[in-house]
Amino acid sequence: MRFLLHLVTLAICVQAQQPAVPPAVEPGALREKLISVICPGKYTATTCTPCPEETGFAGQGTMTIGPFWRGHFRNRSKEDVIVSVGGCHGGDSLYGGSYLIEVGSGEAIWYERAIITNQCERFEFDDGRDGLVCTRGRSHLGETWEQLYEIRAEDDSPILNTVFTISDSDASGCFSDRGIADVSRGRIKSWKIIGRTLQITVMHGSGFLNQAQCKQLSTHPGQGILDRLVPVAEYRLEFQFDGRHFKPSEANPPWSLSNP
Repeated sequence: MRFLLHLVTLAICVQAQQPAVPPAVEPGALREKLISVICPGKYTATTCTPCPEETGFAGQGTMTIGPFWRGHFRNRSKEDVIVSVGGCHGGDSLYGGSYLIEVGSGEAIWYERAIITNQCERFEFDDGRDGLVCTRGRSHLGETWEQLYEIRAEDDSPILNTVFTISDSDASGCFSDRGIADVSRGRIKSWKIIGRTLQITVMHGSGFLNQAQCKQLSTHPGQGILDRLVPVAEYRLEFQFDGRHFKPSEANPPWSLSNP
């Protein structure tokens, strides 16, 4: 009898630990239905031609589709899918956007440009709804930035909260009339959610290049010179989930606390 009770208890615990729905939509009828909702033109399992009317390049080009993130994003009683799309916007909209589609009705609830959901992990808010932590970024005129941010879906639009941002410059100031440059180097190497902790591994370094160093960089261009003049180090950052947001740990290095 004790053995049976133990099995029942174990089964209940395992069931409680499983997500209500899988975090991704596998290829099949549901995925094809979702694609047909957002693509009035010709479509494949991963593309839509031409770009839909709500995008920046409406009626032109080809939109890439996927991945598909599944969850109870707006309400515990309704299942939604957030679909990542790209190729139908310019750089000001980070080249893409995301749809939210209700699975039951097949209705596209909203589309938002610049909401990039190519790389995400799902988590659960304390109210039982699902959310996403995703990464996005852009390079422009020698400056690159990367950002980790939370997505909380509502009926009319998503609510975004920036968790962490890091930037990287290419010492372009060396080629100005002054011939000096403040250089900030950084990139997100990896990240993952473990329990209620978001762990981010970053490479970071900063420094000032005087005229002699700038001349050295211009005479011998290449990443190797910049690595020597402004070295980077690896840092492990942690952000603790308080039920609504991921908050930075007090143990994180001071330079990271100014990001975002």
